Amino acid sequence: MAVAAWHEPSPSVVSVNGLGYCPLPPNARSQAPAQPDQSLLLLMFGLSQGLHPQG
Repeated sequence: MAVAAWHEPSPSVVSVNGLGYCPLPPNARSQAPAQPDQSLLLLMFGLSQGLHPQG
């Protein structure tokens, strides 16, 4: 009974160009390349310090 009631949607096309679901206007879609800075390096260092087991 549960198997007959289960419905999983199949893959379907959202829009022709694939951008119909996005609320941004087409001219606002350009992105500047990300530039790593000292804040990113400090964050990565801080995250890596938490990976060691405490004992």
